[in-house]
Amino acid sequence: MTADTITRPLLARIHIGKKELGWDDDTYRDALHKVAGVRSAKHLTIIGAAQVLVYMERCGLPPHQTNPHRAAKPDPARARQRPIDKIEAQLTSLGYGWPYAHGMAKKMFGVERVQWCTPDQLRRIVAALVYHQRRKGVALGPKDRKTEGTQP
Repeated sequence: MTADTITRPLLARIHIGKKELGWDDDTYRDALHKVAGVRSAKHLTIIGAAQVLVYMERCGLPPHQTNPHRAAKPDPARARQRPIDKIEAQLTSLGYGWPYAHGMAKKMFGVERVQWCTPDQLRRIVAALVYHQRRKGVALGPKDRKTEGTQP
């Protein structure tokens, strides 16, 4: 298979579009010839297949949608960014730098740098820094403050 050869899912999408539009074989082959200059979808390039799909959408084929029940792929960078930002704010309020947080990661989990921690490990570092802030009497963020005067 060369780089410009059509993929099986793309070929399947074209055949599904043919069926959904209710095209007979002659209409389908005429459309392929008009748009991409071929009489069979097997000979389409990736660009030609994309052009055929655009043509089919103009003819009334609804655009392809992914399964709504399929879970989205998690973005690990985003899952780590918020806790890292919070750790940075906590370090600033305590007057410490990143070497302090790296030392915490090393001592708590055996991980050399905070950036290499899992989201769960980052959550634990945030909790440890909240504890340290309370112990030092440093101002906490609004989510970290305990409600005063209430009993559980």
